[in-house]
Amino acid sequence: MPGSKSRKSAVAASALDIGILLNAPGVEGVDPGDASGTLPIDAPTNGLVVKVPRWPAFPGVPGVEHTVNIYIVGSAVSVARRAYSIVDDAAEFFIPVAALALPNRPSFEIIYIVRTPNPTTSPPRRLTFKVAEPPTVLKEPVFPDASLYGYIICRKNKPSDPESLFIWEGIRIFIPFDTRFQENDVVTLVWQGWATLNIAPPALTVPASFTVTVTAADIRDRNSLRIVIQPFVTWIKPMTANHSASATYTLLRRGVAIFKSRTGLVRLDRKIPGESGFCENSSWMK
Repeated sequence: MPGSKSRKSAVAASALDIGILLNAPGVEGVDPGDASGTLPIDAPTNGLVVKVPRWPAFPGVPGVEHTVNIYIVGSAVSVARRAYSIVDDAAEFFIPVAALALPNRPSFEIIYIVRTPNPTTSPPRRLTFKVAEPPTVLKEPVFPDASLYGYIICRKNKPSDPESLFIWEGIRIFIPFDTRFQENDVVTLVWQGWATLNIAPPALTVPASFTVTVTAADIRDRNSLRIVIQPFVTWIKPMTANHSASATYTLLRRGVAIFKSRTGLVRLDRKIPGESGFCENSSWMK
């Protein structure tokens, strides 16, 4: 058929062009021989710098410009972009990616696409956030319904506070605002009950996790984050008198633990005044 040979040649050439891949990207601070691509410990906070090797068709004359876009595999939106011309010629190009642009998961892949203007794609490079014990630098949780001596009892210690709770309704915990918080950070608080007044063994409950996410309004207004320990039967009722509970929280950014708090302590005494029983609802008040 006339013209079929030329059309087949064009299709073959097009397929060949698509199959040509660039060198894989590198990342500053990542060992090229590390298949998992373990990132520097500060990557969740400071972002990363992608290293793009010079591509064969780099602009060789003035007036020609190529663009490089960095992508997280699975997303169609680039997380960084740079343009290069003959005056930028180098063996390697360094493109920063902001921490906020990194995905909220422990491991991910990046690629880069060079437009010359025809696009050419690199192989992916896997990257993994480094898991390390976060520093204990955040303030301990606050128990707004506790007394001056750190006790929560059957009666409300602060009845004038319209948001205060009876012990059987839950235990409020405030996470003090910290300037290191960022929008979409996740705070995970761990609560546990103890059979002593100083959060020493034996334990009366298993550890329980409660989670809250930092919002833009929290950052703007410097809000404390708020968590309520519930349900009563599971997490509070095991503590009766001369018992205590501990609360610590960890700040996670893109799934990685960044900072940890000091431990908060609250003492619990559910003994009904003048009686031998313990309060677990409002019936004792009637």
